[in-house]
Amino acid sequence: MSIFSSGMVSRLIAQLFEDRASVYRSEEGKNPDGTTASGLQEIPVLQDLPCRISFPYQVNLDQPYNICTQNNPERMRGKLFLPPETDIRKGDFIRVQRREAETLTEYIGYAGVPIHYSTHIEVIFEERRFA
Repeated sequence: MSIFSSGMVSRLIAQLFEDRASVYRSEEGKNPDGTTASGLQEIPVLQDLPCRISFPYQVNLDQPYNICTQNNPERMRGKLFLPPETDIRKGDFIRVQRREAETLTEYIGYAGVPIHYSTHIEVIFEERRFA
């Protein structure tokens, strides 16, 4: 039996959410005349969502066996922590912003399968950098 309720743990975890995410979902768009647009459009579904992104290890996904041979790989995999009520789906396009002192860093990537816990959601985040 735990001395902490899931609500208390959720509030403690939420204090770590210092980053902000915007989530976009690919959907069929509509033209001004009401017809379906050709191709998929990135529709914003969540803006300025508190979160926490973590890159516990740097893995270069472009190398065989995921060996990191560069200090700054173009593709990295991390973990995104979100509030438990967040509507996040595999394949969602995500922009995460982290502000540290005077520096704003933006991570751009896609969501993997979300894992739901009573206190938070964890999503594998695959960053895509464009050179």
